[in-house]
Amino acid sequence: MKPSRPPGVTRGVRRPLAIAAAVAVGAAVLVAPAVPAAADDAVVTASITFDDPPVNQGITVRTGDAGRGTWLEVGGLPALATNPSIGNTYIYNDIDDTLINGGTNTVRITVEYYDAAISGGSWDVTYDSVTNPWRALPAVPLTGSNTWRTEEFTVTDARLSNRENGADLRIGTGTSAIAFRSVTVERLVDAPALSLRTPGNIFVTGTPPKVDFTAAPDARVEYRVYDVNNNHVTQGVATNTDGAGTIQIGTLPEGYYRLQATATINGQASLPAETTLAVVAPQPDAANSPFAAAVSHRQLPSGSAPLAVLAGDSYYRPTLTWAGMERTAGVYTYPTAWQQQTIEARDAGLAPMPICAYTNPLYDNDATPHTDAGRAAFADYCAAVLDGYVDLGNPAPAVEVYNEFNAGFGDRGDGPANSLPEYYFPLLQATYEAVKEAHPETLVVGPATSWPDLGWLETLFALGALDYIDVVSVHYPGDPPEAAVANLEAVDALVREYNNGESKPIWVSEWGWSSRTGSVDEHTQASYAARAGVIGLSQGVERNFWYDFNNDGLDPADHESNFGLLRNAADPLGALTPKPSYAAHATMSRLLTGATFEGAQEVADGVTAYEFATAGDDNLLALWSTSGPRTVTIETRVPVTVVEMSGRSRTLTPYLHGVELTLTEDPVYVIGSAGRDDVTDGGQFTLTAAGPTLAGDTIALTLDVDKVGGPRMNLAVTVNERTVPCRSPPARRACRSRSASGTPVCSAPGASWHSSRTTGRRSPG
Repeated sequence: MKPSRPPGVTRGVRRPLAIAAAVAVGAAVLVAPAVPAAADDAVVTASITFDDPPVNQGITVRTGDAGRGTWLEVGGLPALATNPSIGNTYIYNDIDDTLINGGTNTVRITVEYYDAAISGGSWDVTYDSVTNPWRALPAVPLTGSNTWRTEEFTVTDARLSNRENGADLRIGTGTSAIAFRSVTVERLVDAPALSLRTPGNIFVTGTPPKVDFTAAPDARVEYRVYDVNNNHVTQGVATNTDGAGTIQIGTLPEGYYRLQATATINGQASLPAETTLAVVAPQPDAANSPFAAAVSHRQLPSGSAPLAVLAGDSYYRPTLTWAGMERTAGVYTYPTAWQQQTIEARDAGLAPMPICAYTNPLYDNDATPHTDAGRAAFADYCAAVLDGYVDLGNPAPAVEVYNEFNAGFGDRGDGPANSLPEYYFPLLQATYEAVKEAHPETLVVGPATSWPDLGWLETLFALGALDYIDVVSVHYPGDPPEAAVANLEAVDALVREYNNGESKPIWVSEWGWSSRTGSVDEHTQASYAARAGVIGLSQGVERNFWYDFNNDGLDPADHESNFGLLRNAADPLGALTPKPSYAAHATMSRLLTGATFEGAQEVADGVTAYEFATAGDDNLLALWSTSGPRTVTIETRVPVTVVEMSGRSRTLTPYLHGVELTLTEDPVYVIGSAGRDDVTDGGQFTLTAAGPTLAGDTIALTLDVDKVGGPRMNLAVTVNERTVPCRSPPARRACRSRSASGTPVCSAPGASWHSSRTTGRRSPG
């Protein structure tokens, strides 16, 4: 699993040195003296400083490929510069082979350069990596500060075996003449290599998480664990026996966690290796869950079906494409990988809702079906898909006809379909009739529109499509989940308008938000996943499919690669390891499966209380705030259980017949006797911190109580399970902490305080 800094992209700027302008003085070829050979696991440093004469410590430099570099004196300091005017735009650096040569190395590359005022100027470094002898690091733009600056890169895949025209790394400056003062390459201690003992690092409550590692035999391996809010949870030292061992974390509460591990040799620590894990409670009734996993355009990855069930999914949504299944007219084949996935899903208890899609070269010139013959062939293929599931003992309760016909998928090839509802309708009709003839019990689901495209849907329904749909399906990726309320209401209204006043079941076969760079981050994706499920149930959506179950790729900037609840099977963090959204989805599913929606009540701007009756006869309130942190009071005479978005729970005891919660964008679930009408805006208690506090320091906290003429109150503040009592005199502020140097009245010396996205106030009298 990956170090926390990805290979080839980590860099940092160090001290600027104010220097005057540059003066050209000559040219240079520099050769490093011989140095003693280094052990394979030794921490070594090679450098060259462009003094006059140069100081060579294990690096040989040559300028090229055309002409020679230029000596510059910048404010009295010698430097070596490229000379684009004669075709020299590179400086090659060759590290002594006795120091580093071959293998896989973690190295820090430090380059000192003059940040001249050159419009559009920049420089970059390529290095000889394990997979690419010319691997490029991010370019460094000049800012015109006219100072010496230092740029630092850390990479974990350096090979450095002289494959860059006889050198190990190359500095390039393009058309700019840029001066350099020094180059340093340090081989660091290699991070531990982490490997999974449990599929996906998904653990059931009560099972202590364990992760295997390998490291240098003499390395001290330490680990730290952080929760979904980046709070430090625990740490320890793992036993390293001859270069291998197991990190045994100990029992953790439900939630999402990051594990970081470092190796230390002779006092020098490696970069941290990192993986993620989740602890989830058992799903009491996953088979009847209204939540499901969408894996459109592909199959579930091998080994992932049990993880979908642990997340509380009852269905999965795969695709066996028409072109992949019918390669000879009328002959249907079922790929081995599809068969294996179907059997794995069957054994895990997942029911399929396959998609029938898209085109076939044998019909309509591989365009979206638009002739009677093409539609008939598509319908026969869809019935054959269902035959395959029956043959493998996992019959499909439902089948979805096509996918996002209203978007680009309905306009494939050179046919006339153009994503129009007039072409989807006859395709739906033919498929419905073929499916019902072969599998009358199977629900036909459609039209799987991209967004609730109301105009498109109205045209389709006016054509009579609702006579050939058992379940109406829509997709909802994009806006925050709350915007779906109006859209889902509008879809239901359209169905009633064109179905004689009667509704039909509505399924969202794709809820999803990509966590790609520049979109929502992984934490927000988790928040959206939980909120979408609550909103879906509140709008009568009978099945809610999350798109996608796992990331499709590894590029963090690619939109389609980052929808998953789990990471990709090839992710450096570990195969199918969880994202925060997995724990949020699992928590939501566990709490809401079997629950009945009772109603919603707006509490304040951006705060709505969603009330459910659970299978255990408790009330469950789902609460969050979209308008910033907001305190609410819940009237109750009995304790309530508060479950956070990722699964961690705690009990709050009421004070004066109520408990208070500070809500954020992350949903919380309150289980007890309180209903939606018992939630009011505002609260009596306000807890504030003077500012961020490091672990081990005294925390400065202020607890204010809003009361007039009230009695004396005995209060307590708990931080990371450390409780400190304090007193509120009658009709005055409850208590105020002193400075860390004074005598604390309401503080927790030595505790570790971190701001939390959701906090609860427990105020016993």
